[in-house]
Amino acid sequence: MRKLRVMLLVSAVAVLAGCAGPAARMPTNPDVLAVLSRGGGFVNVGRNSSGAFEILPGALPSGGYQVYFDAPYPTSLRITIDGDNLPRFQDIPAGADPAVTGWFRVADTNVRLTPPKWKVAIRPPAARLGASRHQLRIFDVSDNPAHRVGTPDHESAPLILDMVAARVYGLTVLRAGSGNGVIRSDVAGIDCGADCQEDYGQSRTVTLTPSPDANTRWVGWTADCAAPSVCACQGGGSTCTVTLNGTAVAVTATFAKRSLPADPIQSCPPPRSEPSLSFVGQPSCATGVIDQHPTASLACDANGYFCCESVTGANEPRCGGGDRRQFPADCRAYSPRGGPPPAGVFDGCYSRN
Repeated sequence: MRKLRVMLLVSAVAVLAGCAGPAARMPTNPDVLAVLSRGGGFVNVGRNSSGAFEILPGALPSGGYQVYFDAPYPTSLRITIDGDNLPRFQDIPAGADPAVTGWFRVADTNVRLTPPKWKVAIRPPAARLGASRHQLRIFDVSDNPAHRVGTPDHESAPLILDMVAARVYGLTVLRAGSGNGVIRSDVAGIDCGADCQEDYGQSRTVTLTPSPDANTRWVGWTADCAAPSVCACQGGGSTCTVTLNGTAVAVTATFAKRSLPADPIQSCPPPRSEPSLSFVGQPSCATGVIDQHPTASLACDANGYFCCESVTGANEPRCGGGDRRQFPADCRAYSPRGGPPPAGVFDGCYSRN
């Protein structure tokens, strides 16, 4: 009878040990989901070139993030942030503020997979939310009493995840001049008027486009753009393209009220007559590059055609005041036969006969 009792006791312990859960194993195959932009949803982050997870522009997220990994089940978890134990949400004492303490919560365990897939919600403590990085360690802890505390079968080696804030840089748009208009970006963010400053990630390229109001003309861009960021914001160009590569950028967009009468091109004198030349057409208003000044005003006087704009170029007298400045005509849109026209005041475009 005594022998039978001992055998039954041993069997009972074995059954209990088997039901209590497997030995601990280090979690594997991590995935991290976080909210990467204002108002956005959770998306898979993936590792950067340094092996870290960039989980939010500018600072670690106040709303937390999600971690997926493989580990045995049923077992328990122990999670630390920079070496400090993170409490389970359900273990936070009454009266304590979860936003201050931070917490983790097992949101789901898919036991149909082998090994099971865990989904854990992480909320860092308030003291770490402004930080640029922290290290998360996830330990699998066996519920089996047969595995003594302090042994690898009781608590696994940690899954170590480096969480860092994504590198972001501010793009600011300023409006200047006597006119009014709106500047918008081709990616979500800038709509200035209302929203003139946004943060964008490392190496993001943003194209800005102005929209002048009625009775306003577009003047041009200036940019405070320090290397290694790159800006293509040239004078009166119709767009400004900024690539953020490590420095913040400020772009000024200038609008002006229309202070001159409508373009007098309809009343221009006929083209100059020259026996060896044939008039081809009106010039393009550009300096250096054709169409560099698409918003310049093509005007004329007794000497022919000329271009007026208000950023650079020669000043009076041909532009008639109003802070408008003269630009030379650019006839390279045409291909004169036998070479360019002779030197002199020929603001129209000609080809040789």
